[in-house]
Amino acid sequence: MALMSLLLPITSSARVSGPYTAGAGQKVFTFGFPVQRAEDVRVEWRATADDDWAALLLGTHYVVSGVGEPAGGSIAFFEARPTGSQILVLGRAAISAEVDALPANSIDSFALNRVLDRITMWVQELRRDVGTVQVEDAIEAAETAKFWALEAAGVGAPFLSITRADISSRIIPLASFVVAGLTSVGDLGHGAVYVAGGSGGPMAIQDAAGTWFQLATIARTVEPGHWGVRATGATDDTAALFTAWAFARANGYNIKLPNGTIVVASITAPLELETGMTVYGTGFGSIIKWIDTPSSPPMLIGRHWASSAVSDVTLRDFQVVGSHGDAGDYTSGNHYPILVYHADGVRITGVKVQKSRVFGITCRDCNKVEISGCVVRYGARDGINTADCNVVRITNNVVEFIDDDAIASHTSGTGNPDRQVVIANNTVRFAQGIKVLGAVSCSITGNVLEYCMAQGISVESTPISAGSEGRNASLSLVITGNLLNNIFDRAAVDGLSGSGRYLSIGADANQAGPLAAVPGENVTAGGTVISPFPYFANSANDSPTEAVPGSYAWVIADNVFMRDVPTGVSLSSLGRGTFYTRNGPVDIASISAAAVRRPGIWFLGGSEKGVSISGNVFMGIGNAIELADGAKLRDAVIAGNVGLDITSAIGISTGNGNGHGITCRGNLWDLDPFHAHANRAANGKWTATGSPVAYLIQNASGVSAQGDTFRNCCRISDYATAAAGGTTDRAEFIDCVIEAQPAALGFDTGNAGVGELPRAGPAFRYRIVDCDPASATWGNVISTCKVQATAIPTSGTYVAGAFVENANKAVAGGKVLMGWVRLTTGFAHVSGTDWSPVYCTVS
Repeated sequence: MALMSLLLPITSSARVSGPYTAGAGQKVFTFGFPVQRAEDVRVEWRATADDDWAALLLGTHYVVSGVGEPAGGSIAFFEARPTGSQILVLGRAAISAEVDALPANSIDSFALNRVLDRITMWVQELRRDVGTVQVEDAIEAAETAKFWALEAAGVGAPFLSITRADISSRIIPLASFVVAGLTSVGDLGHGAVYVAGGSGGPMAIQDAAGTWFQLATIARTVEPGHWGVRATGATDDTAALFTAWAFARANGYNIKLPNGTIVVASITAPLELETGMTVYGTGFGSIIKWIDTPSSPPMLIGRHWASSAVSDVTLRDFQVVGSHGDAGDYTSGNHYPILVYHADGVRITGVKVQKSRVFGITCRDCNKVEISGCVVRYGARDGINTADCNVVRITNNVVEFIDDDAIASHTSGTGNPDRQVVIANNTVRFAQGIKVLGAVSCSITGNVLEYCMAQGISVESTPISAGSEGRNASLSLVITGNLLNNIFDRAAVDGLSGSGRYLSIGADANQAGPLAAVPGENVTAGGTVISPFPYFANSANDSPTEAVPGSYAWVIADNVFMRDVPTGVSLSSLGRGTFYTRNGPVDIASISAAAVRRPGIWFLGGSEKGVSISGNVFMGIGNAIELADGAKLRDAVIAGNVGLDITSAIGISTGNGNGHGITCRGNLWDLDPFHAHANRAANGKWTATGSPVAYLIQNASGVSAQGDTFRNCCRISDYATAAAGGTTDRAEFIDCVIEAQPAALGFDTGNAGVGELPRAGPAFRYRIVDCDPASATWGNVISTCKVQATAIPTSGTYVAGAFVENANKAVAGGKVLMGWVRLTTGFAHVSGTDWSPVYCTVS
C-alpha cells in the first residue's frame, strides 16, 4: 500500500468501469481502479438502455474484492444479473472523517500515503464528473420535484413512474425507490420514498413478488400526500390526513402539508399537537378546507382542554378555510380552526384562517405564545384570541372582516392575570379592534386600525363577579404609536350594543375585600393609606373576596385618533369595504355624525393612578378624553396633545362627582376649526352660550389646565371662568392662551373665535387672531398682547385684566411704577380709561 501513491498521479482517470452487459448467469464484474474501502465502490443497474440507472446496495446485492490493490478488483452479485441488463461500477471515495497524517507527532509514511491516495481519488472523481452530462443533468434535476424528493428523503433512490397502487402489480428488484405519481397533486404517494420493510411498517405494501416495502421517514417528516391525501379540493381527504397525522403524533414527527386544498369533513376528533411538533406547508397555497357541521368537534387543529400539557409546538405557512358563509349559511358555532390548550411554547406564523364560525387563532392557558405574520378574515367571533396566557407576542398580523374582537388577550375565568403581552404592528379593518382584559405589563404599539366598530383599542378590567374575565387591575400599560381611524358605533352597523370608543380604558376590578378600603386608598378612621403593593398580585377569584387595587402606571402617547369619512353617505360608496358580522356582510346606508363622532380616550370606570397621556392627535371625533360615571383619575398628566374638530377636550359625565388629580399642560384644543357647529355664526362668532365646551367638568373637580391653548370654542369651561378669572371650585387655569377676536368679557355675540371670554391675567393670556372666514387674513395673528413694555401700549387689542410689566423700573418720589393694568376690552389706549398705572410704594 505504501507504493500506491506512486501509481496514482493526478490525472483525468475516469474511475469508472462499464457499462457491462450481463451474460447468461453472470455474477462477477471487474473494475480497473484502486479503492481503499468496499464502501468506495458504487454499483448501478438498469434493465435496458432506455431505463434510469438504479443504485444497488453493498451487502444486500453484492460484495467487493480487491480492496487496496492498485490495479483494482471485482464485484460479485449474490444472484446472477438478468441477461442483457447493464452494470456500471463507479469509484466513490466518500469523505467520511478527518485523518491524522502525523500520528504521535511523527511522520508515518504509510499513513501519509493513505491520505494522499484518498485525496488523489477525490480529485480524479471530480475531474471525471465536472463538465459531464451527469453534472448537467443533476443541475437540471434540481429544478424538478424529483431532486427535492431525493434531497428531503436523504436517500439516492430512483424514481419510478408509478403510483403507490401500482406497486402490488409490479416486481420491483430494488431496495428503495420513489413513487413518482402522475401529477404533482392528487396521485397517491407522489414523491414518497419506499424502502424494503415489513408488513407492520407505515403504509406497508407488497410488490408482485411478495416483497414488503414501507414508507421511508428518514427526514422525520410526514407528508400527507404519501398517505393518500389528494389535495384536489374535490375529494374528502379526512381519513388519509388523520392516518398520516396519527403516525406523526405517535412517532414524534413533523407534518408537511402539500400545495393544494385538503378537504376535511365529518371529523369526530381534532388533529392534536404533540410536544416538539411542527405543522407546516408551502405557504397560503397549502389549504385545509374544513366543512364543519353542528356535530363537529370543538376544534380542527390544536390541543384539547382535557389533554395533558405539551411544549414547543409550531404552526406555519398554511391556510385553514372554514364554512361560515358558504352557500349563505352564516350559522355560528363553537368549532375552532386552531385552538391550543396547555402548551409551553406556541409559535404560529404565516398562517391564514378564513370563514371561521367562531374564533380564528386561539390559545388558552399557554406560556410563551408568538402569533405573527398571520392573516385572519371573515370570522363570526374573534380573529386572534389568547386567554390566561403569559409572555404573549401578537405581531405583524392582518385581521379584517371579523364580527367580534380582531385581537383579544383576556385573563380567563380563573382570574389569573396575563403578563407580558405585546400587541404590535398589526393591521385591523372592519372588526371590533383590539381588546385586552386584565393585562399586566402590556404594550400595544404601532398598530393600524381602520373602520372598526364598538372599539378601536380596549384595555379594561371588568366588574367583579364569579367567572368573569379580567377580574384584576391592569398594571404597567403602554399604548403608543397606534393609528385609529374611523371607529363606528356598533349600533349603527347592526343594532347590537357597543359604543364605538377609539380607546376604552377601565379599572372596574377594584375592591376592598376584607380591608377597610381599596388598596391604595385612605382609611378615614385611622388616618392611614393602605399600600397597594401587597395586593397587586390579587385577582377576584370565584368567591370574590380578595382585596384588589385599582390600575396603575399607564402611558398613552403619540397615537392618532381620527375620522376621515364624511357623513350622509353609504359606507360602501367609499370603496373601502363593508362590515362583516356573524350574520354576513353589512353596509351602512347613511353614515350619521352620531355613528362616527365617538370618544377618543374613554375611561369607563374604576381608579387609575399614574397616568400619562401625551403627544396624541384627536381629529373629527367626539370628546378627546371622556370620563364615565365611575372613573377616577389621580396623578394623571395630559400634556402636549392636539385636538382638532372635537366635541370637547375633556368631558366628564354628569354622574361623576369624583375629586380627580388631573394636570393638563401645553395642549392645543381647537374644537370647531371648520366653523361647522350649529351654534356658530357665519362670521366666526357664536349665536348663544353653550356648546362646544373645551373642559366639560360638570359635577367633578380636581382639573388643572396649565399653559393650554384654546381656539374655536364657545366656552373654555362650563363654569363661569369669565367672572372668576380662571379660579373656580371645580377647575383651575394657569397661564393658558386664548386665540380670539374679543369684544366683551363673558359671553357676547360680538366675540369671535371664543364666545365666552374670561378676564385676562395669571389664568389667561390672549393672542388676537382673525376669526372671520370671510376675511382674506382668516387665521392670521392680528396682534400679540405685550407682557412687558416701557410705556402704555398704543396699539393692539387687549382684554380687561391684562397686565403689562414696566421694563424700566426705577424709584421716583418714593414709588416704583410696576406696570399698567387693562381696565377695558378693546383697542383704545387712553390712560386712566383703558389703562391704569400700578405703583409700589418704597419705604
